[in-house]
Amino acid sequence: MKNACKSCRREGEKLFLKGERCYAQKCAMIKRPYGPGDHGPGMKKKISEYGRQLREKQKLSAIFGISASMLEGTYKKSDKASGNTTENLMKSIVLRLDNFAYITGLFSSRSAARQAVSHRALRLNGERVSVASIILKAHDEVEIVKKSNEEPKISKLPAWTEYQKSSKKFIIKREPMPDEIDINVNESLVAEYYSR
Repeated sequence: MKNACKSCRREGEKLFLKGERCYAQKCAMIKRPYGPGDHGPGMKKKISEYGRQLREKQKLSAIFGISASMLEGTYKKSDKASGNTTENLMKSIVLRLDNFAYITGLFSSRSAARQAVSHRALRLNGERVSVASIILKAHDEVEIVKKSNEEPKISKLPAWTEYQKSSKKFIIKREPMPDEIDINVNESLVAEYYSR
């Protein structure tokens, strides 16, 4: 996430890519609330429809830390699956293991969650895994590997997830509904970008 602050400034809004820093006064969007680069402060450009689609696609990519090629591959799989392509795309992204670890409150940012997965700090259905892009399914169980008996700090859990205190496991009860996916991205523009 080397250019995380630049991504926020380019989009003109906080994408919350750096965890606690995004809530502090050090946040780049507080200090420099304009686009990056020499021409950032005074640059106001009219954006085309294609430009709007591209911006939303890049915003989605930045928020979840997904490369352009991986996002395109996810879209193609979502398009082939039955049901609404846009809903399938957003479910696939939200149900990624690294994103799940972030939204449960185990980690302060998606990049920290991704790093933890790559260091095999999580178990999926009892087995240590190191692939952040694994798509979780209903009834999957996720637990953090800890040497102590310390309870994980859990934020408000999504309705489609539950935490079992006795086993210290997070369980996917079901797939999230479209109205339960709260991301500040116009996913229909992303779908339009890929369906050109």
